Amino acid sequence: AQGATTTDFSVNTQGAYGARFGAMRTMPHHFELGFSAGYLLGPNMSSNFTSVGGAGAGGLTINRDVIYIRELVEGLYLVPVNKKVGVALGAGLGIATGRVAQGCQSSGTLVCPFVSEQHTWTGFTFEISPSVRWRATKLIDLRAGPRFAVFPTYNGTATSGRIEYQPFGFFFGAMF
Repeated sequence: AQGATTTDFSVNTQGAYGARFGAMRTMPHHFELGFSAGYLLGPNMSSNFTSVGGAGAGGLTINRDVIYIRELVEGLYLVPVNKKVGVALGAGLGIATGRVAQGCQSSGTLVCPFVSEQHTWTGFTFEISPSVRWRATKLIDLRAGPRFAVFPTYNGTATSGRIEYQPFGFFFGAMF
């Protein structure tokens, strides 16, 4: 800030985490078809700016929180390795709704560059999930593997930046 003797700035970001529930039906030829609904919290960001001394003393705290809710139609093709283990390729296609809420608090002589606001958008989403499946019991299968997902893009406004979220991560799931 103009007139300050020292300044400090920090940004903290957090990835996303969530949960999903669904149902799959076994079809002929090692294929499964189903649907799921999920909730994803993140990615989120918090930043702090502090200005000390002089005419420009004060602080800003800016928070930006994103959530997604999505529904997918899913397919999975399983190649059995033996009676307990198989490798699978899964994919899903559906609709997701995202919401971003951002706020700003100021102190001293500093003024927030925007007012607190919230925006919602909806669009197509998809994912690709290769995995390893292990039959833990007669009624429970455990799956784990990498997952690449694409969520609908938020194009932003003059005060709320664009969100293009395409995470790559690892998942663990249980099927009953």
